Amino acid sequence: MEQSKTADGIKIDSLLDIAVNKTFTIYQKPRGRDFIDLYLIIKEKEWSFTDLRKKARSKFETHMDPLQMAKQLLEADIVVDYPRMLLPLEPKIWQDFWKQEAAKLKNEALV
Repeated sequence: MEQSKTADGIKIDSLLDIAVNKTFTIYQKPRGRDFIDLYLIIKEKEWSFTDLRKKARSKFETHMDPLQMAKQLLEADIVVDYPRMLLPLEPKIWQDFWKQEAAKLKNEALV
């Protein structure tokens, strides 16, 4: 997606690459930390989840079924492996965000 940077000889992905990777991870096997990380990235950068899904399809050269993605997004309030938070964030806030994103996929799934 974007050029990686190197710091002290360690390759570091761009924030866009991290967001795209987390999008694909949520599609495959959602984890609480990925939902939270991606939510915070989307809010900070004002990126759209739709665009990140398109980029993930392109990067990983695979079809991402909208029904499967919606199912995975609805697991946001089930997964419990939260990261240690440096800033407070009520789970309901990011969980509701993912429920709304799942609802948006309804139209894609019906096409």
